[in-house]
Amino acid sequence: MKKLNIEKDHKFGRLKIVREVKGRKQKRRVECFCDCGQKVTTYLSDLRTGHTKSCGCLRTEKATTHGKTGTNLFNVWRSMRSRCDNPKEKNYNGRGITVCPEWSDFTVFERDMGGTYAKGLELDRVDNNGSYCLENCRWVKRKNNSRNRRTNRLIEYQGDIRCLIEWSEITGIHKDTLRKRLDRGWPIEKALNFNTKTGHH
Repeated sequence: MKKLNIEKDHKFGRLKIVREVKGRKQKRRVECFCDCGQKVTTYLSDLRTGHTKSCGCLRTEKATTHGKTGTNLFNVWRSMRSRCDNPKEKNYNGRGITVCPEWSDFTVFERDMGGTYAKGLELDRVDNNGSYCLENCRWVKRKNNSRNRRTNRLIEYQGDIRCLIEWSEITGIHKDTLRKRLDRGWPIEKALNFNTKTGHH
């Protein structure tokens, strides 16, 4: 990729490039000012392909025309976009988690996911390493969503793989107790079955 010669009129959509910022060699990042006055950092490739055209105000304006701004579904969509567009979000943007091009338009997201949405549900990816798209997304309760995070500790016992919280619920052993046992090197079978009151399995 050729080095970018930044000029005052170097503009993509509503974003005018101010300077290039340090980032991964494969994906160059630039700092921009949006026509609305906001500053944003994004990937140069996203500007060139038209994936990013503003700081987010353009999408908000499009949604506003449909009277959806401020609704629960719109807030879910906006949060999803924010996580994936912000380079500081290491668990999303930093891992290459993206939103499919179709869902850059809120009305398409609403068409695909709005019919099955209910208040209190969270947007979850079936494949936690995959991106946000119709094929990889579903609505789940907060409890289930928290268990799908890649930071959760998975434990395999007798061929059954569950997160630590689930084993805690099954065995009746507090999750912190289980975690401490495993951190101390206890065998999984002993950690899940040892009764502290009787001293027996």
